Amino acid sequence: RTLVGSAPKGGVVVTVDNIAHAHESTLKQFQNLTRWPPAKLLNAGRDCWQPCGNVSGDCAWCGLGNACCRFNAENDPDECTGVTFTVKDRHTCVSPVAYHALKHAKQDCLGPCQKSGYCEWCGTGHSCCMESATSIEAPECRGAFGFHSHNRYECVATLGS
Repeated sequence: RTLVGSAPKGGVVVTVDNIAHAHESTLKQFQNLTRWPPAKLLNAGRDCWQPCGNVSGDCAWCGLGNACCRFNAENDPDECTGVTFTVKDRHTCVSPVAYHALKHAKQDCLGPCQKSGYCEWCGTGHSCCMESATSIEAPECRGAFGFHSHNRYECVATLGS
């Protein structure tokens, strides 16, 4: 079974195997939990850099579950991968082509999250942690994985405490 979405404390769990047979109420819970599929794309073609807090990735200004991305930007997170761009010279609102539970991967998260540990900015059930500080971090950071930098806070997947 492949896990598609879950809440950190016993919430909805929906798998690829059973989503086709899920009740409508379960699908609504899954959409609320995962923001997938994304809401209608808002502000398409407009510069989203400042309205999205000068950071790329998941951004409510673009519509729930949509993202602010730039064509060929090296530091954009995974939610920007494979999207179709109509504008290529600036960050614009786009709809992700796949569900990414971890938001803002590879990006500094300490400002938006304000502390280590579980952080909605990183995606439901994911955390803002620093690999070199896991011994003094929030308990959920002790099971963190997928770091891209050793000495910077970043959004990572966690196993929890």
